[in-house]
Amino acid sequence: MATPTVVKSVARMQTAGLVTRRRDEADRRLVRVVLTEQGRAVQGAVEAARDELERRATATLSDAERRTLLRALRKIIEQLGDATPMG
Repeated sequence: MATPTVVKSVARMQTAGLVTRRRDEADRRLVRVVLTEQGRAVQGAVEAARDELERRATATLSDAERRTLLRALRKIIEQLGDATPMG
Protein backbone atom coordinates (compact mmCIF):
# COMPACT_ATOMS: atom_id res chain seq x y z
CA MET A 1 0.00 0.00 0.00
CA ALA A 2 1.15 3.51 -0.67
CA THR A 3 1.83 5.68 2.37
CA PRO A 4 -1.14 8.04 1.76
CA THR A 5 -3.49 5.04 1.60
CA VAL A 6 -2.14 3.67 4.88
CA VAL A 7 -2.37 7.10 6.54
CA LYS A 8 -6.01 7.50 5.45
CA SER A 9 -6.89 3.99 6.60
CA VAL A 10 -5.25 4.48 9.99
CA ALA A 11 -6.95 7.87 10.38
CA ARG A 12 -10.35 6.26 9.75
CA MET A 13 -9.60 3.47 12.24
CA GLN A 14 -8.43 6.04 14.80
CA THR A 15 -11.60 8.09 14.33
CA ALA A 16 -13.61 4.88 14.88
CA GLY A 17 -11.68 4.28 18.12
CA LEU A 18 -10.02 1.09 16.87
CA VAL A 19 -6.36 2.22 17.03
CA THR A 20 -4.11 4.83 18.55
CA ARG A 21 -0.85 6.24 17.22
CA ARG A 22 2.29 6.48 19.35
CA ARG A 23 5.78 7.74 18.58
CA ASP A 24 8.40 5.01 18.84
CA GLU A 25 10.49 5.45 21.98
CA ALA A 26 13.75 4.43 20.28
CA ASP A 27 13.20 6.15 16.93
CA ARG A 28 11.01 9.25 17.13
CA ARG A 29 10.65 9.28 13.33
CA LEU A 30 8.48 6.16 13.55
CA VAL A 31 4.82 6.08 14.52
CA ARG A 32 3.45 2.86 16.00
CA VAL A 33 -0.19 1.98 15.42
CA VAL A 34 -1.68 0.09 18.37
CA LEU A 35 -5.08 -1.57 18.74
CA THR A 36 -7.33 -0.09 21.40
CA GLU A 37 -9.58 -2.22 23.62
CA GLN A 38 -12.38 -1.54 21.13
CA GLY A 39 -10.10 -2.66 18.29
CA ARG A 40 -9.22 -5.86 20.12
CA ALA A 41 -12.93 -6.47 20.78
CA VAL A 42 -13.73 -6.52 17.04
CA GLN A 43 -10.50 -8.20 15.90
CA GLY A 44 -11.99 -11.71 15.99
CA ALA A 45 -15.04 -10.68 13.96
CA VAL A 46 -12.87 -8.94 11.36
CA GLU A 47 -10.60 -11.98 11.05
CA ALA A 48 -13.62 -14.29 10.74
CA ALA A 49 -15.10 -12.10 7.99
CA ARG A 50 -11.75 -12.08 6.15
CA ASP A 51 -11.50 -15.88 6.45
CA GLU A 52 -15.06 -16.29 5.14
CA LEU A 53 -14.33 -14.00 2.19
CA GLU A 54 -11.19 -16.00 1.38
CA ARG A 55 -13.14 -19.27 1.63
CA ARG A 56 -15.86 -18.00 -0.71
CA ALA A 57 -13.37 -16.51 -3.18
CA THR A 58 -11.39 -19.74 -3.47
CA ALA A 59 -14.22 -22.27 -3.03
CA THR A 60 -14.03 -23.57 -6.59
CA LEU A 61 -10.22 -23.86 -6.67
CA SER A 62 -8.46 -27.17 -6.22
CA ASP A 63 -5.67 -27.43 -3.63
CA ALA A 64 -3.11 -27.17 -6.45
CA GLU A 65 -4.81 -24.05 -7.86
CA ARG A 66 -4.96 -22.51 -4.39
CA ARG A 67 -1.21 -23.12 -3.90
CA THR A 68 -0.47 -21.62 -7.33
CA LEU A 69 -2.58 -18.58 -6.51
CA LEU A 70 -0.79 -18.05 -3.20
CA ARG A 71 2.63 -18.31 -4.89
CA ALA A 72 1.57 -15.80 -7.54
CA LEU A 73 0.16 -13.38 -4.97
CA ARG A 74 3.36 -13.58 -2.91
CA LYS A 75 5.39 -12.74 -6.01
CA ILE A 76 3.12 -9.79 -6.79
CA ILE A 77 3.35 -8.49 -3.22
CA GLU A 78 7.13 -8.86 -3.27
CA GLN A 79 7.35 -7.01 -6.58
CA LEU A 80 5.14 -4.18 -5.35
CA GLY A 81 7.17 -3.94 -2.16
CA ASP A 82 10.32 -3.48 -4.24
CA ALA A 83 8.76 -1.04 -6.68
CA THR A 84 9.21 2.70 -6.49
CA PRO A 85 6.04 4.81 -6.63
CA MET A 86 5.03 5.92 -10.10
CA GLY A 87 4.19 9.49 -10.76
